Amino acid sequence: MRVLGVPIHLSDNKVFDSIAGLYGKIVHGSSVSAEDGNLSFSWIGILVGEGDRIHDHVSMS
Repeated sequence: MRVLGVPIHLSDNKVFDSIAGLYGKIVHGSSVSAEDGNLSFSWIGILVGEGDRIHDHVSMS
């Protein structure tokens, strides 16, 4: 799953993993780092119960 739109000041592997964890079991966690250049998104591998694409959003506060 691709998680995007996370504000730079909240860009942390734990934040990306917690967002992805809302939709399934994480099998490959986020590996975002400062060397990547773009900290606003990350790819995370998850297992879900259904095969449909996930089109949803999460509001962060």
